[in-house]
Amino acid sequence: MFESGLSLAVLFTIYWVFLKKDTYFNRNRLYLSLSVLLALIIPLLNIPITTRIGNIARFIDLEEVLIRPQAGPSLPSVLMAKSVSLAILIYLTGLSFFSGILAFRLFQIWKWAIKGETSIHANIRITRINDNISPFSFFNRIYIPKECCNEKMFNDILNHEKIHIQQFHSLDIILVELLIIFQWFNPFVWLYRSTFKEIHEYTADSLLLKNGTSIKDYQNMIMNQVLGIQFFPLGNNFNKSLIKKRIIMMSKNKSSILTNMKLLIMFPALIALVFAFSCSKNERSLNNESQNSNDEILTTSPGASLAQDDLFFIVEEMPKFGEQEGMDDFNQYIATNLKYPRKAAKKGISGKVFVQFIVEKDGSVSNVKVVRGIDPLLDAEAARVIEASPKWTAGKQRGQKVRVNYTLPINFALE
Repeated sequence: MFESGLSLAVLFTIYWVFLKKDTYFNRNRLYLSLSVLLALIIPLLNIPITTRIGNIARFIDLEEVLIRPQAGPSLPSVLMAKSVSLAILIYLTGLSFFSGILAFRLFQIWKWAIKGETSIHANIRITRINDNISPFSFFNRIYIPKECCNEKMFNDILNHEKIHIQQFHSLDIILVELLIIFQWFNPFVWLYRSTFKEIHEYTADSLLLKNGTSIKDYQNMIMNQVLGIQFFPLGNNFNKSLIKKRIIMMSKNKSSILTNMKLLIMFPALIALVFAFSCSKNERSLNNESQNSNDEILTTSPGASLAQDDLFFIVEEMPKFGEQEGMDDFNQYIATNLKYPRKAAKKGISGKVFVQFIVEKDGSVSNVKVVRGIDPLLDAEAARVIEASPKWTAGKQRGQKVRVNYTLPINFALE
């Protein structure tokens, strides 16, 4: 929700700064519609990007150990949990409220469609109703009060609302109303609604004037409107609230075709949003791709002699910690003795620390070093516990004790 809302804000700001004053209304409408859809889609994408994480180890042969802060809720965590619950409750209340409003408006339109006097003109239904509201269109139907206006104004209104129907403006209205339901808290969705309304009116005015309507007579008709109560924003009203803006836009010179180049500004913004919200990092160690010339071989061929300081990653008899086979005892030792530093937890620091160490021929642990760290607090704690490790049973290659290298990933997780 946050990423979608932020995407809407970025894309709408581009429209407001660069496109709003242009007279290419269909282009602006297309931009706004696409920006809404893209803002909803981008956060749902998952694009993996492989990155190299450096010389960690040729093999990470120990299972990841997960470390969390000490159990027992603190006062800040309790307050945070209550705040989250309250925020969810407020959000769901708003969602229910605006869903109810949309349902009521649709029901009211349905009632007028059933009870009104309907006639068909050029495949468009015209419904005359008793209520004193401003004329509006919704999909393939125009709603006009029975006591509306004189015949000339009636025809102008019909021609105006027919354009809304022919341009499928109701689809934009439904799209933005659904957006409001789910993001009612986002001020930009309300700007999208009012902006769509403006573009719809500008488009209808522009096409009427292109069809030969006198601009002076049309502007006078708009100025003299007294058409009852404005209905809810679900329909395409013959709108009185935009009169000044509409008259200014009618008199404005057509924008240069070069202004369409401004749309190119959208692409770097989209790329930035995709990288920010859709790309996930897929880490890969350099050692999985190439050999390090300073490392010794992993195994030896039969009959080959073993040097005293040979370092192995895989041997015939791997080192053993504790009594059980496998690494369960060592993992249990790490999980029991390693503590999540309080300062790091308070600062919200988390992530994986990779610690490399060697199990020597006598079973002791040496050469402990953090090969990839997150924060000095977490790095030091991870190294401390491994340095304090009790002795292992040394590993063997062809019956001889050897030195074996390990890398342990320790995942410090707050949630």
